[in-house]
Amino acid sequence: MAAYERAGWYLPFNLAPEPLTLPFGLNSVMVSYFVGIYARGPKWLVGKTILEQPLEAHFAYMEALQSSRVLVLGGPFKDDEGALAITTSPSPAKARLIFAADPAVIQQIFRVSVHPWFASVAGEVSQGPW
Repeated sequence: MAAYERAGWYLPFNLAPEPLTLPFGLNSVMVSYFVGIYARGPKWLVGKTILEQPLEAHFAYMEALQSSRVLVLGGPFKDDEGALAITTSPSPAKARLIFAADPAVIQQIFRVSVHPWFASVAGEVSQGPW
């Protein structure tokens, strides 16, 4: 059993991509991406790093989103100032619900701002030549 199932998390809505007719005769299925930028909330434990915060329920929720193919990419900033998550969602309202349901947001460990995002470059991500 996955950690998110043990925590009792589930997603109560459909997040399938919606067909979209693109200009210039290009047809595709467009996935709406939304970026959640997490910042320290009022219940952040001062003097503790992001990995020392009580985030077990947040991690279980993120695992549920990943298993449901909602979470595309996410993780903490290296400077301990917060984190970023990229999700799919059929609408801005559902994207806001996804982030608002995060236990770390509910517990006020994080504040989150949600922004629509268009991935202008698709393909394999590499570490670069360095």
